[in-house]
Amino acid sequence: MPAGKPILFLRLEAPLQSWGDHSKWDYRDSSAFPSKSGLIGLFSCALGYGRKDPRISELSASIKFAVRADRPGVLMTDYQTVQGDPVVNAEGDKRSSGNTIVTYRQYIQDASFMVFAEGSEEILNRIAEALENPVWLTFLGRKSCVPTKPLLPQISYEYQSVNDAAEKTAPDDTVVYYETEMYNSDASYDRIDEAAGPCRLFSARRVALKKAGKEKC
Repeated sequence: MPAGKPILFLRLEAPLQSWGDHSKWDYRDSSAFPSKSGLIGLFSCALGYGRKDPRISELSASIKFAVRADRPGVLMTDYQTVQGDPVVNAEGDKRSSGNTIVTYRQYIQDASFMVFAEGSEEILNRIAEALENPVWLTFLGRKSCVPTKPLLPQISYEYQSVNDAAEKTAPDDTVVYYETEMYNSDASYDRIDEAAGPCRLFSARRVALKKAGKEKC
């Protein structure tokens, strides 16, 4: 019998990643850690779920994540301009700001994250198979952020939780941080990145920032 729960391991590396929390049209931020909505979007692309598919919110509710920053990367802001004649908003209406818009897009450079996903064996197997043979191309937050190596999903039964996996597989002789979902007073802050329905509706989830590994002597 397996000693622990099924935990899906997933490595995310790319020259650029972007995981927005509060993105608007003219300013697109990136959190220091991949968002749950972004990871569920990654899985949904692989599974072939369209943007309005109700299975997306069901998938989000069925999985618990921890994400460890083995290499945190460096945050950068890219200055861009968008031109049109005219420039329109998301509803298709002409914007009052003219035909040129200045936008700012944040990215994390050269980061490496290890993702730990906890859920039923059936769901995790389905995700792992889809990531190896995706219906649509996968990317790390934005379509321009292509992984530098295969995602190589693996399911382990050696750990009792995503926290247990994040701590026990941490690199030797260094301290790294991981962000994990919490449902008690140990939570540090809220992230509004839990898929709550179609049309990009999100709710808050409680998370905590924790240490893993050891300091070098």
